[in-house]
Amino acid sequence: MTTETTGQLLCSCCGGASSPPQHFCATCEHILPMPDRVSYFEFMELPIQLSLDARLLQQTFYRLSRQFHPDYYQNRPGPEQKAALERSAALNRAYDTLQDTVKRVEYYMKLVGFVSEGKKNQVPPDLMMEILDLQEKLDDQQSASPEQKLARPGNRCRDCRHEGKTRRSIRETGRSVCPARPGGSRGQSRISPAAA
Repeated sequence: MTTETTGQLLCSCCGGASSPPQHFCATCEHILPMPDRVSYFEFMELPIQLSLDARLLQQTFYRLSRQFHPDYYQNRPGPEQKAALERSAALNRAYDTLQDTVKRVEYYMKLVGFVSEGKKNQVPPDLMMEILDLQEKLDDQQSASPEQKLARPGNRCRDCRHEGKTRRSIRETGRSVCPARPGGSRGQSRISPAAA
């Protein structure tokens, strides 16, 4: 149950009030009823953002699913059984949405008010693809080592500094090829310090 004035959750065991998205009473540590409104990100104790650490998401899911599993509450009073069942179902919905990139983007856009809840396909497919591409590039960039960032295709050549030109890179060898070698068309090859 949620109090109307404060939006806090009332513990069915001790009557103590806790703020969502807490899952357990701060006083007696019993499971709390489901709040009226809480985002999947908050429910799973994750930051509200498009980019999520997949491993952290999975670890959080497993940890919370053990805590909310209805079998652990079968000998508890009815309100606690109901709370465990509701939280377990909400956790499964949240994980299903957040682990799938397309569903996560759609949910995020609804959450921030970009898409109305009742209307379908408001996000143009090309915008969705652009968002997913940017998300993938951001994830790659954040997980790459400094050497991989240096040897990424599309980085500007540090040797000749040609404006508008980009270098091609071969990650395995650590070599980068300048596309505008003075006096020739094949480019200039340079071994990066990381590969030497």
